[in-house]
Amino acid sequence: MIEAIKWVQRIGPQLKGMSRLIVLGGGPGHHIAKLIDVFPPSKILVIEKSAEAARDCRTQYALETTEVKFLTPKVPDEVLAQPIVLDFLRHSYTVVRFAPVTAKDPQFYDKIEALIAGRTQAGFNALLKCRPEMAELFRVNPELSAVRGHSDKLISIKNVIQAMSVNSSAEAYLMRALAELIA
Repeated sequence: MIEAIKWVQRIGPQLKGMSRLIVLGGGPGHHIAKLIDVFPPSKILVIEKSAEAARDCRTQYALETTEVKFLTPKVPDEVLAQPIVLDFLRHSYTVVRFAPVTAKDPQFYDKIEALIAGRTQAGFNALLKCRPEMAELFRVNPELSAVRGHSDKLISIKNVIQAMSVNSSAEAYLMRALAELIA
């Protein structure tokens, strides 16, 4: 339980200004129970690989009576097909890991994090669908459209910046929005 308290204290600063929180790794759930003390449960999505662990977590901490949402994908690519994930992507959100759980299958959780953080082509396209104002900027800017075509490499602020030059207030707005999209 002390581990859960320390984890919540450590991630606390990341929660400021965020309207949604995606937690990778539900595990036994003690950290989720503590997290509810500092963040609204209606704004928490827990992604847990094990359906059994998610069920136990909800039951042990009576989380089935809260508004915490759980998602138990069998494969990472499933997450972008879930309406709850797309709803979270429409708002300001942050992704945090509970290391004791995610360390058991880091590749699984790494892939999910890359998808929901917009770092893969599929994830970036999902973010753009959720943010039509950003999609329009990419549609009308040929340099940025080229960035979208690199499906084999991770998308980052760095390679987006390299594809454009910032010399107007509209482009400065785009840079701030990109920083929010691809954290």
